[in-house]
Amino acid sequence: MKRLHLMLIVLFVMSVMLLLMTSLPSIAATFSGKVVDNEGTPVPGIIVTLQSFEDTSLVQGRIPEHILDLMFSHTSDLMFPPLSSKTGETGVFSISNITSPSLSKLKLSSGENEVISIEIEGILFYINRDMFTRPHGGFVFMIARDADIKDVMVTVRPRMRLRVQVVSSDGTPLRKVRVDNEIKWRGINGGNSSESGTMRLDAEGRFVRYVDRAGYYTLSVKYQGQSAASQEILLAKGQRLDGLRLTLEGEQKPPKVLIPPKPKESVPRRFDSERERAATQRRRAGVWIVNPENRHAYKRIYCQTLEEAQEQATAENAHLVAINDKSEQDWLLAVFGKESFWIGLTNGLKEGERHWDNGELVSWTNWNPLLQIAVGDDSEAGKNYTVLIGFTGKWQAAQQGSHVARTTKKAILEKEIPIIGNPKSDSENEKR
Repeated sequence: MKRLHLMLIVLFVMSVMLLLMTSLPSIAATFSGKVVDNEGTPVPGIIVTLQSFEDTSLVQGRIPEHILDLMFSHTSDLMFPPLSSKTGETGVFSISNITSPSLSKLKLSSGENEVISIEIEGILFYINRDMFTRPHGGFVFMIARDADIKDVMVTVRPRMRLRVQVVSSDGTPLRKVRVDNEIKWRGINGGNSSESGTMRLDAEGRFVRYVDRAGYYTLSVKYQGQSAASQEILLAKGQRLDGLRLTLEGEQKPPKVLIPPKPKESVPRRFDSERERAATQRRRAGVWIVNPENRHAYKRIYCQTLEEAQEQATAENAHLVAINDKSEQDWLLAVFGKESFWIGLTNGLKEGERHWDNGELVSWTNWNPLLQIAVGDDSEAGKNYTVLIGFTGKWQAAQQGSHVARTTKKAILEKEIPIIGNPKSDSENEKR
């Protein structure tokens, strides 16, 4: 009897352990390494950040760069909170508790430095300057299941720059004002370019212009009719100039004072709540637009929930749109804009349960291969509805209560209406 009790206890413990192993996410213990300059000296104060995106079978292989930017720049149910570590005096960083497997983007808040190379697992990657400076930039790589990535070596170098102080003719620094400036570049072996804009001076009258090419630079500034310009400055690759001083000359003009025109006298309009409510209803109700290709009418509506969209469709003797081919979808996006819309495709857990709301067979689909089902917390957990994501043109399956469902506030309705005097298409005549 005691042996039976012992066996039952062992089986219970093993079952609990198996449940925990299958329910808890895999984690990579660490992502660690060091940040150094091109002389091998540790660089402190660099913030190293990992933004991870859940790995699925959908993100295997090479993913186009513009798709990666979309994945990492839009809020997603599959994206994990960023994890960061700041390098100390020895240049060391360490990030732990990274969910794996995952697609991760390495980002550095490098301040006065730029990344020139990254060495991971003994493989050296030379970095294009734009990789970290462009919006949503960073170094993207895969983290395998339960992987420890150690001894990562990130090499940085000082960014090329001109640090300038602007002073008036009596030597007094201009403080905390905006000045127009122009920087001209002339290449050592030919070529030239220029760039202009405005910069705000700090409390000492200084500002910084970062540059990225070796060559000859000329910097000029203007402020209230006064101006100053430097001589040509030769900067080698990686070189900086911090002591440039520009003295304004010329007659100072007083700042322009804009006097707004006197408003015209008008009779205040009386607020009519009923009229405003009716106008709002008209805007939200939309108008029917006929597609000449299939002679179906379509309407864009506003809705708080999918159920509200379905109720409005029933009230207007219509249904949520059934998209049968790419031509029809292209027409819809061109007419109603590249926004997110509920469409009338409902699919269960089995492939055979997929159907359009109007009963038509599913002849064409356009699912997003990079995203799984957006899972919600609704009681209909096994029932998936469909959202057309306008900016990608792809379809996303979403359960009620998911982030995608909560943020989709528009739908497209469809109905077939007879058009008097409009001849049938050749294909319809052949069916007869």
